[in-house]
Amino acid sequence: MSKKALKNNLYDVVALVNDEVVGMGRLVGDGVMYWYLQEIVVLPEYQGNGIGTAIVNKLLKYVEEHTAEGNFTSVGLTAAEGKEDFYERFGFAKSRGMTKYIEK
Repeated sequence: MSKKALKNNLYDVVALVNDEVVGMGRLVGDGVMYWYLQEIVVLPEYQGNGIGTAIVNKLLKYVEEHTAEGNFTSVGLTAAEGKEDFYERFGFAKSRGMTKYIEK
């Protein structure tokens, strides 16, 4: 299942330290108007070193480069509890929203 999810991403960023994966982020959406940052994760022992910032910046740069002139683009994410301040630094604002999870 995770292979299919990764295959269907629009763009992925992987952070390596000495050939070890220490962080990653995914970009999903329709690739035109609606983009979503997913699974922005950095191993705890590497947090606080700018890796998460670099991942988010790279994902947002991709969105900017692939948004046509004159288009309205929305970039969303769901922040883990307590991590909202991290994303506010990039211009994200808390908003009202709803989520439904389906488990089989």
